[in-house]
Amino acid sequence: MTKKDKLFGDEYVAPPQKPESAPTVIGVTTVVIGNVSSTGKLDIQGRVKGDIETSSDLVVSGIVEGNVQGKNVVMQSASVKGNVEALHDVVMRKSVILGDVKANNVILDGKMRGNLAIQESTELTANAILAGNVDTKTLSTNPGAKINGTITTREANLKDSDFNFESPENTSTFQVSGTVIEEAEDAEVEEKER
Repeated sequence: MTKKDKLFGDEYVAPPQKPESAPTVIGVTTVVIGNVSSTGKLDIQGRVKGDIETSSDLVVSGIVEGNVQGKNVVMQSASVKGNVEALHDVVMRKSVILGDVKANNVILDGKMRGNLAIQESTELTANAILAGNVDTKTLSTNPGAKINGTITTREANLKDSDFNFESPENTSTFQVSGTVIEEAEDAEVEEKER
C-alpha cells in the first residue's frame, strides 16, 4: 500500500515501509572462522572465531572467541572470550565471559572475569560471579552475588563538602537523661550478694 503526498506541487509516492527483518542466524552446527559484520540483527547459536560487529541487536547463545559489539547484546547460555561492547544494554544470563564489558546498562546473571565499565546501572543477580572491577553510576546486587574486585560508583553532584566532619548535615543534637541499664543491673547483683 502506498501513500500519496504532495511534494513541491508534484505527486510523490512514498516507498512502502520495510517490515522488521528477521535476524541473520549462525546455526548451532555452524563454525565461522573470521570476522562477522552486519547492519541487521544477528543471532549467534554456533561458534565464531573472530570479532562480531553489528549496528543492530545481537543475541549470542553459542561460543565466541573474539570481541562482540552491538546496539543491545543479549547472551543466553553463551561463552565469550573477548570484550563485549553495546551502545545500550548488555544482558548476560547463564553465560561465561572472559573479557571486559562496556555499555549503558548491564545485568550479570552468570560468570565473568573482566571489568565492567557501565555508564548508568549495573545489576548483579544472585547467580552472578564477577572477578573484576566495576565502574558504574548505580549498582544493585542481590544476596548470593559474588564479587572479587573494586567497585566505583559515580555521582555527578558529590563534593568534598558533603563529607564535612565538623558539621554533618541532617544531624540532630539532643540531651538524654536516664539510667544506663547495664550499670543498674550490676548494682542490683552487687546488692543481692551483700
